Amino acid sequence: NNFLYILMIFSIPVIIELLSFKFKTKHYFFENINPNKLFNINIKKTWIVFLVFFLDLAILYYLHHKMSTGIIRSPWELTSYKFWILLILSNILLIIHFIRNNKTGKNIFILIFHFFLISSTGIVLYKIGYGYDSFVHQATIDKIKELGTIEPRLLFYTGQYGLTFFLSHIFYIPLDLANKLLLPLLYGILWPSSLYYGLRYGFKWPAKISYLSVLFSLIIGFNFAIMTTPQGLSYLLLALFIFLLPEFNRKHINISFAYLLCLMTLTIHPLVGIPLFFFVLLLHLGLIKSKSLIKKILYTTIIFISSISLPLFFTIYNILRGQNINHLFTINTSFLFFLHFL
Repeated sequence: NNFLYILMIFSIPVIIELLSFKFKTKHYFFENINPNKLFNINIKKTWIVFLVFFLDLAILYYLHHKMSTGIIRSPWELTSYKFWILLILSNILLIIHFIRNNKTGKNIFILIFHFFLISSTGIVLYKIGYGYDSFVHQATIDKIKELGTIEPRLLFYTGQYGLTFFLSHIFYIPLDLANKLLLPLLYGILWPSSLYYGLRYGFKWPAKISYLSVLFSLIIGFNFAIMTTPQGLSYLLLALFIFLLPEFNRKHINISFAYLLCLMTLTIHPLVGIPLFFFVLLLHLGLIKSKSLIKKILYTTIIFISSISLPLFFTIYNILRGQNINHLFTINTSFLFFLHFL
């Protein structure tokens, strides 16, 4: 039950620490904690952080107050100028904090919370659920939980379903809540942290400029992250790869991690995973310091296969589904009749 679950969560780290003290082994949780620093907080440097935190909590409370079960075209129909004032103030204070603060260690956690709050707007405002696709995939997940599988068995979307079940079991939350939280939560964690890492260590930008750039990346838009879908999740993994690309190119991150990302993306949504797979192959080939003829042939071959990979994939997929191959290559030539009179 819930009590035993919470007891396990808190008791296991405590037991490990007590045993480590007893046997004089290395302590992981409390090794570097200095109790004096906990009480020597510089109010002048941290008051903006606390204010941003409380503003974000106020935004969350406001969104929860505006929660609706009605039929609405957009979540912004439920919000008023109060939401935008709070959000603008929170962003302005974050900008001031990044400009004034020289220490950069904990700023990323502020951004993670801020990005997660923004991406969870749809979850909070739509009490029943947001988006058609999310209901379809939720029904599929419920069937998998009930039957253990789903027919027809495809590699599509299984990566997302596996992550949803993992999130549900590891945090002991309902499947529908895990499905809603999956993409907004991963977006809040992965987008700001990987983008900052790429700018700070990949392009060697100053820490302040990197933090400000992460915050300003919200201008690009985050619509793909407010609702958990395989396509949106694959976009996030693609963005993670792009942000870390400078470090892959310098070999500071092993290329095997890039292969892991593309394999995960392939199991989530092949339309993103297939191009990413061929890009990783080209990247790996480019990292090999050689000008041999074999490398040039491989490079040309990979580019050619990648150019036809998506239509070839759809062809194979429809053949496996039993569709007539003649229907896949039907060409409508009626437009030639109209071109004759032009």
